[in-house]
Amino acid sequence: MMKRFLKILVCLLLALSVTACSRNSNTAPKEKVFIKESEVNDMYSNPDNYKDKYVTFTGQIFTDPEESNDKLALQVYMDPKNAEKNTIVICDKTDLKSNDYVKVTGYIVGTFEGKNAFGGTVTAPQIIAEAIEKISYADAVAPTKHLIEVNQTKNSHGVSVTLEKVELADNQTRVYFKIKNDSKYKYSFYSFNTKIIQNSKQYEEEDDYDADYEELHGEIPSGVEEDGVIVFKAIENKDFKIISEGYSDNYDYDRDDFTFNITVK
Repeated sequence: MMKRFLKILVCLLLALSVTACSRNSNTAPKEKVFIKESEVNDMYSNPDNYKDKYVTFTGQIFTDPEESNDKLALQVYMDPKNAEKNTIVICDKTDLKSNDYVKVTGYIVGTFEGKNAFGGTVTAPQIIAEAIEKISYADAVAPTKHLIEVNQTKNSHGVSVTLEKVELADNQTRVYFKIKNDSKYKYSFYSFNTKIIQNSKQYEEEDDYDADYEELHGEIPSGVEEDGVIVFKAIENKDFKIISEGYSDNYDYDRDDFTFNITVK
């Protein structure tokens, strides 16, 4: 809760009125030269050193877009997880809105300087977007580096539990489950009862309050199919296993323990 409050406060400190002062240039550089990934941090410190260079990045819009003629001015965090790397993006009018995650390709026109709501001076790189598209939270914040298609199903007393796939990112692991309850009784399958075991180490579920992943509801009525994602810390791209448990409202049945052994090729 405190982290979210601080993020909102940072947004207020950085929010600018950008349309009046933004450079609206239709003249693209003659040569399309992209900055290196190793130069991105320096670009935020010294945008003018990278004028007319191209950059591709992902981020999150954190204020309402401002319109000027046929253009939109956006403020985008390149690092939305930490509410950092404020970037001014000028693009053609679209239906993008605050909180959308985007992928931007464009050229740098230098430093934008403006005043925030409290009268403080804020500077940021300004980019003319040649391409901009809405993307998912995962693609912006925790892009998949390794996709493991699993599709293993375990059955017990009319309930099927399918581990569909696992996505490994640099900063998290996403596990996709499907539970189908064809029994006559309510079935409980809580995400916090799922663990990852790798290298003799146990990983428990991690909260990611900013994510828009489909939530796995723990109580599944008879005749219902439930899909959802469980998030864990990042693990290595090597063999591991996932252990889950569930139980029926028919107390004549023992608790179900499910083990999925994942071999990474």
